[in-house]
Amino acid sequence: MEVFFDSSVLLKYLMGDPEAKKLVERVKAGELVGYVNSDVEFEAVNTYVNLMRRELSKSSGVEEAEKASCIEEAEEKAHRTLALFKMLSRPLEEDFSEGLKHLMRERKLQRVNATIAALCKHYGIRRIATFDAEFRKLEFLEALEA
Repeated sequence: MEVFFDSSVLLKYLMGDPEAKKLVERVKAGELVGYVNSDVEFEAVNTYVNLMRRELSKSSGVEEAEKASCIEEAEEKAHRTLALFKMLSRPLEEDFSEGLKHLMRERKLQRVNATIAALCKHYGIRRIATFDAEFRKLEFLEALEA
């Protein structure tokens, strides 16, 4: 089964959320074919690493070298996780751009979410793993439950 993974699931997975873990484990097991795009990759990695930096900045008595090592480990963990997924690129066709504009204007989706929805529609992916309620209002996408 082909499923697009939103950054909300990947970020929660990286942070240890059990529901997100169930979904990602299904990709690892080969039960699901997981897809992401560059927006999801960027958002998941940067948000996770920034959260780790913020947590480490609150830690007193931790040496800078140890903090740097922890940040490097967080980046590696995020990249290992994303390596499980196939990357979708944005098509250059005019009809894709028009569909994207429609999703933003008529369906009131944020740009990143509209891009994800348009990619799913373009590539025929009918399911999305997400914790973002905005996707649930789209009749052509089924939100996957853990």
